[in-house]
This record gives sequence, C-alpha cells and structure tokens, in this order.
Amino acid sequence: MKDNLFDRCIKLISTLIAEIEHDLSKELALKDKKMITDLINKLIQTTIKLEKIKQIGVEEELSQQDLQIINDFLEKAQARSS
Repeated sequence: MKDNLFDRCIKLISTLIAEIEHDLSKELALKDKKMITDLINKLIQTTIKLEKIKQIGVEEELSQQDLQIINDFLEKAQARSS
C-alpha cells in the first residue's frame, strides 16, 4: 500500500507541475513567473525526495492511520482536479 501511496503522490505532483507550466505560458508579470518557477522547482524537489524514500524505504513505518490520512488527502485533491 505504501508504494502505491508514493506513486499516487508523485503522479499528483507531476499533474500539478504540468498544469502550472501550462499556466506559466500565459501572459504573466515577470515577478509572478519567478514565483511560479520557484514553486515548480520545490515540487520537483519533493518528487525527488519521494522517489528516494520509496526506493530506500523509511526508517519508521507509516501507521495505518497515517496512510489513511494521506489517502484521504489524495482522494480529495484528485476530486478537485477532475
């Protein structure tokens, strides 16, 4: 279940990055473009960290409650993006 959770997080972040990049191509002030570019970079860094955690595992196992909270969040986020 944990691997699936990481995959869902990574997919959601990738979708978010694609949507932001699409919006970035629109006419925006330079200041806004820099802010959005910084956000994309942070999302990419988060994705890399998730991939590393997924590959090497985590020192402490996530509890079922933690997994459920994350799953609920992902479901709500995906519902909003649909």
